[in-house]
Amino acid sequence: MVASPGLRPSDPLLVEASAVGIPIWGEVELAWRLRAEPAAPWLAITGTNGKTTTVRMLESMLQGRGLRAVAVGNVGVSLIDAVTADEPYDVLAVELSSQQLHFAPSMRAEAGVLLTSPQTPRLARRLRCLRQGEGSGLDGGDCDRQC
Repeated sequence: MVASPGLRPSDPLLVEASAVGIPIWGEVELAWRLRAEPAAPWLAITGTNGKTTTVRMLESMLQGRGLRAVAVGNVGVSLIDAVTADEPYDVLAVELSSQQLHFAPSMRAEAGVLLTSPQTPRLARRLRCLRQGEGSGLDGGDCDRQC
């Protein structure tokens, strides 16, 4: 099942599907699985504030180095369009929400940045997981279930 970006993990439909063993993906997971080989590395940025600005800055820096790069995810081009583009990208600057990470179990970014402070219990758990080395979502781990 591919969940709409507007559905939270606690949505009854998703909870029921998960309970009966139906895998649930989001657009991020679908895009990750649609990548052609060799795939462009993903540089992922998540957090509470500054994601769009940081992703746009990263895109500009990569393009300034002569790479075919694009801002994707919650900004710019959709991930699906980027990974299925006729002319492949060298690298993707990917803006992701924690909700998008939740539904992307196999996504493994080349590098990830968490722009945040522990302002909410969920983000505090995510930071605790990072410190404990138990997965952040940026590495495909499921911090919300682990911590």
